[in-house]
Amino acid sequence: MLVNTLLRLLIVAMDDDATAEYASLVRHLGADCFIAHAPNEIAAILRSAPLHGVVLDMPTAVRIKGPDKQWVFKLLELYPLIRLRYSRKNDAITAIGAEQDARIALESFLKGPCASFTPRTIRRTERKTLHFNVILWRENDVEGELAVVDNFTPLGCFVITPTPMPPGERVVLVFPGAGATGDHLQVAARVIHHVPWGSKRSLPGAGLAFEPDGDEIHKALESLFHS
Repeated sequence: MLVNTLLRLLIVAMDDDATAEYASLVRHLGADCFIAHAPNEIAAILRSAPLHGVVLDMPTAVRIKGPDKQWVFKLLELYPLIRLRYSRKNDAITAIGAEQDARIALESFLKGPCASFTPRTIRRTERKTLHFNVILWRENDVEGELAVVDNFTPLGCFVITPTPMPPGERVVLVFPGAGATGDHLQVAARVIHHVPWGSKRSLPGAGLAFEPDGDEIHKALESLFHS
């Protein structure tokens, strides 16, 4: 039996094949999902998207190391959580700690803990309504697109643009004159979620998780945040 109401889950998985299998099963059961491959993406999604629960890939849980591990799991504990494992060899999903097969376990998870959970967002850091004029570059672009940043934090932002950008796509944002010496600041980012043009009365655009290359860029983002 499919889920009747639209529930939104976060899938945390580094492996692309596992991600695809989990997302396919979630959508087959009538729910929607966001994808996070790395800790900074987890924080960005949990800040911006009201979610009903989390699908955690167990090999990914093992691979998250160092200082990230504690705060990641502290955040995930705020939501209903199901632990899954994907076997490429057997082309099968296993629900950890469940006696029934993964499909039944996930369906029970959706119809039970997730359906009764009030969707929420978190704030790992303060979010400010800061507006920056930026140049958005996508792979294979001949010319960058003029866009506007909204809801900025040092970890990510929402960029206002009518251009469709699928979750997982990598882009580069250029902040003119925002570099340490007054030059342009270039920041790599990954698309976390997309709001299409004409979707209700929302601004079109994409939620981005920054992927700063080095401390200098991270410090520049912090400086923009406190400007």
